This record gives sequence, C-alpha cells and structure tokens, in this order.
Amino acid sequence: MTRAFLHRAFVAPWSSPQRAATYAGMFFGVAGFNLLSLLFSWQLAAAGMRELLTYWAIYFFVSGPVLTPLLYGVYARHGVKTARLAYVGCLLPGFAALIPGGVAMTAIANSLVSMPFWVAYHLTLSGHATDDNRGHEVANAYIANAAGAVTGFMIGGALASSTHFCIGLGFATMALGLALFLTVMPPPHKGEGKAFWPDFRDHLLSRDMRMAMTVGQGGYDIFSSFLLPSFLQFMGTNAMAAGVVQMLRVGLGSLVAPAIGHIVSKGKHHELRWGSLLYVPAWAAMLLPVPLPVRLAIAIVFWTVSTRAYGIGLDSAWYRLRTPGSLAARETLLSFGRIPFLLAFVPVMYVSTLSYIYVALAYGFILAMVMWRVTTSPIPKE
Repeated sequence: MTRAFLHRAFVAPWSSPQRAATYAGMFFGVAGFNLLSLLFSWQLAAAGMRELLTYWAIYFFVSGPVLTPLLYGVYARHGVKTARLAYVGCLLPGFAALIPGGVAMTAIANSLVSMPFWVAYHLTLSGHATDDNRGHEVANAYIANAAGAVTGFMIGGALASSTHFCIGLGFATMALGLALFLTVMPPPHKGEGKAFWPDFRDHLLSRDMRMAMTVGQGGYDIFSSFLLPSFLQFMGTNAMAAGVVQMLRVGLGSLVAPAIGHIVSKGKHHELRWGSLLYVPAWAAMLLPVPLPVRLAIAIVFWTVSTRAYGIGLDSAWYRLRTPGSLAARETLLSFGRIPFLLAFVPVMYVSTLSYIYVALAYGFILAMVMWRVTTSPIPKE
C-alpha cells in the first residue's frame, strides 16, 4: 500500500517527459513570478495606498478579462504554432518595465510577461494530466511551484534593493519557464476553435459550484498571497523576513501536497472543505498575545495547508473539463474575485493591521460556510 502510494505520488507523475518538462517550467517561471511579486508588493506598500491599488487593479484587469481570453482563444482557434508566436510576442513589450516608468506601465508590462506563462502552464498540464492520477499530477506541479517560490522569495528578499537586476532576472526566468511549456504544449482538439467562445461564455455564466469556488479563491488569493508581503511590512518585518515567511509557507506546502493529491483522487471534495475551513485559524493566530515570530509560525502552518488543499482541489476540478474555453473562464472568474476584494480591503490595511486581520477572519468564515454548503453536491463534469 505504501509503495503503491509513493509510486503514484512521486514516480508516476514524472514518468511522462511532457509532465516533467511542465514541472521544470513551473519551477523557473514561478521563481521569477514570486521574485517580481515580492519586489513590487514591498516597494508599492511603502510608496502608498494609491500606488498599491493602482498596480494590482491594473494587473488583475489586464491579466484576467483582457489578456486571458485572447491568449486561450489564439491557441484554440489558430493552433500551437500561432500561439507560440503570440505568447513570445507578449514578452517583448513586457521588458519595457526595465525602463523607469509609472506604476501603470509596470503593471501592464508584468501582465504581458506573466499571463502567457500561466496560460501555457494550464494548457500544458491539463493536456498531459491523466484521469486516474490527476490529483497527484497536479500536486507535483504545486511542489515545483513551491520550490520555485522559495527560490524567488529568497532572491527577492536578499536583493530587494537591486530593483532593475531583480526585474530583469524575474522576467528572464519566467521566459525560460514559458519556453519549456511551449516545447511540450499539446495541440487543441478538433472542433475546439469554433467552440471556444461559446464554451468560454457558458462556463463564465454557469452559476455552478465551480464558478462560486473560483470567485471565492480570487478573494482568498488577495489576503493569503498577493497582499501578504505588504501586510507583513505593515506588521514591522523587513524584506528578508517577509521572504523567509513566504519560503517557509511554500516549503511546507511541498510536504503536504502529496497527501492532498491523494485526498483529491478520492473525489469527495474534502480538500475544498477543509482548505476553506483552515483559512480561519490561520488569521486567528495573528491575534494571539505572543511575539510576532510565534504568531507567524502558527499562521504559516494553517495558511500552507489551507492554500494547498483549496488550490489543488479546485485546479483538478477545472482540469477535468480539458477545454481552453473553460480554462479561460477560470482565470477571468479569479479576476472577478480579486479586483473587488482588492479595492475594498487595501484601504483597511492602511487603517490598521488589526482591522485587516478581522476582515480576513470574517471573509474566512463566509468562505468556509459557502464551501461546506456547495460541496455537498458533485462538481459538474461538463
């Protein structure tokens, strides 16, 4: 039993050269992505609320509703070769962020670099994931994600003052990850080109359980990922300490990912229920009357298990559909969750960190109640 589990968890996912290349691309690309995220979040939080809001609002809008459907649509309607040209073409204006410019320019440039990477990743992994071991295959992608994130946060924390070097290195590693994805990206299935826009529209407006969970994850990401470095800065940590916190969080995530993948394979949605529920004690730990390092250590454990369980479970649910239209709807729905929560709760963080913690707690309770309610029925397969 143990040997079979270890084989399914660690050996079988890597037995495919295409999946192995996907995991390698994930490592390099996420290293660059998290290096840039830590750098921008840290600098923008110090610059002021307006700059922080402007950057993330533009990034989420350009990345989600604008770029995502176009990038998936090029792949579905025109094939892999045209998609490769389009994705690489997005990188060229992205390097304009190396030129000193405003917050809006940096956000747009980062969107042009990061979205081709994430779109190519989802197309590649969903195309090469198998029906009988999808949970473990997605979990291994999260392990590669964790290793890349640790690397990116470590570099970002150590070299936060070298802005242009970090931006150049971040973009270069994301470009390398994209290149690996593009070499193994599977071709679209026959008929997906004509079906793309109707499929995208149907999943975007489906009002089913998958849609509700994805919008919920968008708000979840605001608190536990995108704004976390800024929140740690307000709590009195420095860039290196914030990088260490993120390193510990994603490092622990690589340890729990195989167990979560096993739970996902059971198909009973327990990972989604417990993932949403454990979000609450993660933020409650920040209210304990103990030193900040102790509070962070406790919170990291719950943050890690929560984000990994919810993310792996939800990604697996979307990958079951195996269509570019559904994946485009997923990313757009994430933006629909991220933008409102960003606009609503960044001002709260500038009022006081205590208020921000209470808001995160309240959101956690609402998310947990919704998830426990909607996961009582099966996730639709179509």
